[in-house]
Order: sequence, then C-alpha cells, then structure tokens
Amino acid sequence: MISLFHINQNRMGAAKVSACGAVAIACCVFTASPVKAQFTYTGCADLTASDFKMTEVVNRHGDNGASAGDATLSEPVQFDLHGVKSGGKLDHIDAFMVERAGGVKYYDAAAKKITSMGTISTPGKDDNGLMGIAVHPNYDNNRWLFLWYVPKLMKGKNYQAHLSRFTVKSDNTLDMASEKVLIEILLSQSTTWHAGGPMTFDSYGDLWVTVGNNSPDLDPTACDAGNNVMSKTDSTQSGEWGPSNTHNLRGGTFRIHPDSSAKGYSIPKGNFGEYWAQQWESQ
Repeated sequence: MISLFHINQNRMGAAKVSACGAVAIACCVFTASPVKAQFTYTGCADLTASDFKMTEVVNRHGDNGASAGDATLSEPVQFDLHGVKSGGKLDHIDAFMVERAGGVKYYDAAAKKITSMGTISTPGKDDNGLMGIAVHPNYDNNRWLFLWYVPKLMKGKNYQAHLSRFTVKSDNTLDMASEKVLIEILLSQSTTWHAGGPMTFDSYGDLWVTVGNNSPDLDPTACDAGNNVMSKTDSTQSGEWGPSNTHNLRGGTFRIHPDSSAKGYSIPKGNFGEYWAQQWESQ
C-alpha cells in the first residue's frame, strides 16, 4: 500500500512541498555562536496533534478515505511526483509509481484516478525487477521518465541492470519504442541478490542512482562459509567483483546529467574517478 501524507505548516520553521500533497519537513536547527550572541534563538514551541494531518491518497481498495484505489496494485517499490500548473500556479500533483513485477502506474490527482502506463519485461522476482523511477525536472516539455530495471534478456549466463529513458505519450502511456538504455550493468547469474535502483533528480538536473551490491551477504550455501562475500567458483556472484571493486557500479551510487545528446547524458564534474585521476596526475 502507498500512503502519502499532508503536514500542516503552522509553527514549522520550514516546509517543502515535494508533491502529491506530501510535505518534507526541514527541522528547526539553530546553532548559537558565542561570538555573535545576537543570533541566539529561543526555540520552537512544542508540537501538538493539530500541527499534523494525514491524508491517505492511494491504496488498493480506495478505503480509509483514499482519493483513489487500484485493486491490481502489487508490490509498488518506488514513486515520484510531478506538479501540474494552471495559469502559472501549482494546480495539483500527480504521482508515477513502479511495481516490482514490471507495472508502471500513473495517479492523476485532478481526476483522482490510477491508470496503467505500460509493463516492463522483467523477471520480477526475488531482489530483481522494476525497482526505480524518476520524473525529469523538465517533464512538461520533454515528457521523459527514467526507469531502473532488470530485463528478462540475459547477457550470456548473467542478468543485467538497465537505466532507461522513456517518453510518455499524450495519453499518459509509455512509448515503448522510445526506450533509450543509458546505463547497463552486468549483474550476477541469480535473481536472488539485491539489484537496487532507487533514484532521484537534484536541483542541478543531475540524476542520482543507487545500486544494490548484487552479491551474497550471509548465505554460506552460495559462498564459502566464513567468507560470505567471496566466491572461489563464480566471481560474478562475489563481492570482490562488484561492490568491493571501485571500477564496478554495483553496491554504490552514481550520478549522470541526462540530456538530448546521442549518448543521452553527460558526466557532471566532481565525481569519484575524476577526483582521484587528478590526485594521481599531480604526483
């Protein structure tokens, strides 16, 4: 079940509307300086129940006062939000969500209705499937939606993880022919291990993606007992090939800047590899 919440801004120091009525609270944190005592702060008054309001927006059955229900909703793993303007002002906030088995759903906040945008072909089992979604900051103009998933098609004996860009058609369905694979990561030979995929855009238009370690953690049947992250027989299911390898994107976080170039993205400044390349070149 997906629940989105409203929080009233009564005595809050700051609040940021993220979407779909969801509000992220920026806590009141003030540091008194002994040099500039004039900036000391007396503190916030205690919060009361009236400072908070919860509104359930979406669930499977449309109960508990939810605005919409979808009986087919199954294992939603991430959602992203998009504000829709009218007359230059925010009118309502829509939600896009993905299901582990491959479903992409769209919640129209104005119509209070959930519809299917399409289905991605994925094993959709264990720790693999359709695991991430992000709406481009300029969605109103480019209609770009980014999905992170593991396709059924394998590379030899191994699975892959794809970061793909899709264009959304005017009827709010995915244009499947528009898929552009931006990043492809070789995974293990099993669907068991974490494939990760939660992602978000920052204020610079850079897309941050987290990737699961995709290797056994504490399973002595897959790796030698006592050496849980190292396999002597299959390096692709072993931690030293993936999350322990700085040349591998598994088990880490990366960022790109999506664009309309032939490649589909550029690399922002200040990444890990760039920093250490400069360190070595300076020696």
